[in-house]
Amino acid sequence: IYPFLGVLSLYLIATTNMFFALKNGYRLPECFILIYRLVVLGDFDLDELENLDSPPMVVDLTSGEVAQPEPDRTDNFHIVRMLMVAASFVIGVAMMNLFLAILCLAYSEAYERAHLTFMKARVHIVLDQHAVRRGLSQLCCTKRSDGQAKSVGNKRTFKGSFFAV
Repeated sequence: IYPFLGVLSLYLIATTNMFFALKNGYRLPECFILIYRLVVLGDFDLDELENLDSPPMVVDLTSGEVAQPEPDRTDNFHIVRMLMVAASFVIGVAMMNLFLAILCLAYSEAYERAHLTFMKARVHIVLDQHAVRRGLSQLCCTKRSDGQAKSVGNKRTFKGSFFAV
């Protein structure tokens, strides 16, 4: 995840710097928040990016209609729109492709280790079973000193141990 966060941070810093260079009246932290909202969250308002204040609403007294005129365009009108398209689409697609590439790499590494991990788990199961059987045989069965099986009650025990996989 660190390569993904590194590239995302680089994109955010570069886009924030580009937006701040427009001298749109925002300070650097405000530019960062606006670009973060645009790039990561997909939330934007073109008038806010252009730093436009909404003109006051006008009421037509004869008809009773309420209207709000369009704000005047600034020098950054087209630049802000191109920035919005580039930042939201291109960076979003690039981040998604990078995320998928990292995910595929992690999956392929896990797939390469899968057989070895499976075999190690099998060995642990076999060793646990062997230890349990060996321990039970030491607790329950007594052996003679000559290595022959000794009858305990009406059951016969044998020297050595075996187990199934």
